[in-house]
Formats: sequence, structure tokens, C-alpha cells
Amino acid sequence: MEKISRNDYFALIRKLVSEGRPLHWLENLSYQFAAACGFTLETLNGLSEYAFSDKQLSLFTYCEGDITFSPYKDEELYKKRKMEMINFYNKEEENVVL
Repeated sequence: MEKISRNDYFALIRKLVSEGRPLHWLENLSYQFAAACGFTLETLNGLSEYAFSDKQLSLFTYCEGDITFSPYKDEELYKKRKMEMINFYNKEEENVVL
């Protein structure tokens, strides 16, 4: 990653969690990570979020407290996983009953 290393990112998460930061829009870890690292962030149904960086070939997902960060070296694999992620979250959004 260009702007923040993986270790620095996890240190940021630990710091924010220790400060008692709430996990909701504009103050949540996904938003802060996306903003700090130049990722495009999509928020779905208030429970799930995903972000991606085509420049850095990296994906990030958040769902009910579970965070996944996936950097790639292979551009074709990154593009495939990105589309799988987007399709998965869009399908989940369609199935949400509020």
C-alpha cells in the first residue's frame, strides 16, 4: 500500500478501538481506513461496507465487526475478486429485510 503499511493500519484500528470509537458511518473504521488510504468506499444497509483501490490492487470488507483486508500482486486475480466481492454485497443488499 502506498500511504499506510498493513502494520500501521492494524495499529490504527487498535488505537481507535481502544479510544472507544463507535462503528458507524463517518466515525467507523471502514470510513477512516478508506479516507486514509485512498480507497473507494461503498456502504450497504448500514451493516456492511466494502472498499477497493484499483491503484493499490487491494480490497477491504467490513460486516458486523469482521474486517478483511486483501492485497493482491496479480491484477487479473484482483479484478476477479473485486467483481466477486461487489456482486456478493449487491446480492446481500437485495435480500435485506428492514
